[in-house]
Amino acid sequence: MGLDTLKQINIADLPVTGDISGDDYLIIQGSEITARVQFKDIYITKENTTFGQEINDLYEKIDKLTTIVDAIPNVEDMYTKDQVDTKLTAKSNISEILTKPQIEESYHSKTIVDAKVQSRAAKIDVYVKSEVDQKIAGVISTINSLESEIQSIEKRLQALEG
Repeated sequence: MGLDTLKQINIADLPVTGDISGDDYLIIQGSEITARVQFKDIYITKENTTFGQEINDLYEKIDKLTTIVDAIPNVEDMYTKDQVDTKLTAKSNISEILTKPQIEESYHSKTIVDAKVQSRAAKIDVYVKSEVDQKIAGVISTINSLESEIQSIEKRLQALEG
């Protein structure tokens, strides 16, 4: 009668209790037969499952992650956030390293540039490009008029001589 009762009970109707141990049974119900297998006799491997390739893929990912993790430096080789902040603050505090005049001297500050500009000749002592161009044009015009004067004098001399 126990077998008949077992066949008539649906697995979904069985109570769920506690943990599974190796001595517990797995009930396999088919259309013609119901069987029980002890958990300690079940061996699930990559070779006898349909998800073996997924397991292989996961092993590859684990290997890659292991390589990455192994490449990460040890904690002894790294600085804490506070240590980095302290080091950066010390490096960025240049008030004791260079004075303002030293910075101005080294990097030609506005004050230095202004002083150099002021030391140049006053604007009245120099010509701008347009003024130079006008003077050159005036000199060329004078030279041309002198050439024509010289030519007319030469013609008069030739007329007197000849």
